[in-house]
Amino acid sequence: MTAPIVTLADAVLAVINAADLSLDVTASRVYAPKFDASVEGVQIQVAPAIDDREPGTGCDDAWRPVIHVGVFKRLSDSVDDELDEMDAMAALCEEIRDALNRVRPSETLDAICTKIVQEPVADAKTLNESRCFLSVLACTFTASVEVT
Repeated sequence: MTAPIVTLADAVLAVINAADLSLDVTASRVYAPKFDASVEGVQIQVAPAIDDREPGTGCDDAWRPVIHVGVFKRLSDSVDDELDEMDAMAALCEEIRDALNRVRPSETLDAICTKIVQEPVADAKTLNESRCFLSVLACTFTASVEVT
């Protein structure tokens, strides 16, 4: 049996990989994101982050899992191109947000993406120390689980 949060992470991965994005990317699912700065191009990693289940009221319990979508790219050596590259990555993050917002990515789970927080929009430490763009989209899903 696969854990429901893993099933959801796989479904989020499928949505991202099927999306019509401005950059040619293929996302992968991981448990602990680890980006490789020696790799050319954009890296997107999807990771189950929080499996929040709390008692509800009446006959339903609430399930609010969080899936992290990490977006990473080593920038070119030219500082002159930095702003354009960062703008393109910010636009890619917005496209991913649009692909996931208010979507039910899994036929087997009745979970809908109700909140997406992008933090950081661009990690300053990673940019300054490694000349890399790094952003994380924390996607919160909400589902009702019937109590039997």
